[in-house]
Amino acid sequence: IVLIDAGYGNNTNFLKQLEKRKLKYLGDVAKNRTIFISKKSKSTAKLRLDELAKFLPSRVWEKISLPAQPEKTVWANTLEAYVTSLLPDLWL
Repeated sequence: IVLIDAGYGNNTNFLKQLEKRKLKYLGDVAKNRTIFISKKSKSTAKLRLDELAKFLPSRVWEKISLPAQPEKTVWANTLEAYVTSLLPDLWL
């Protein structure tokens, strides 16, 4: 697995190359990143990640305390997504 930071997580060309090599990766992306979600009805919905987060139930979020001064609490969630060359600079 390749671990990446937000700089690489928002680089579509880099992500496409990882997927071309069939490498799994875990990383951060900006909250304003646009994604497409395939629905069971085979239609597609387009929205930003921060909009998607509003629809997720509280049970899927994990509380993380960061050892900062003062201590900071963030909430994290993981989402599996794929980059597509048909929709440049977007997640599918």
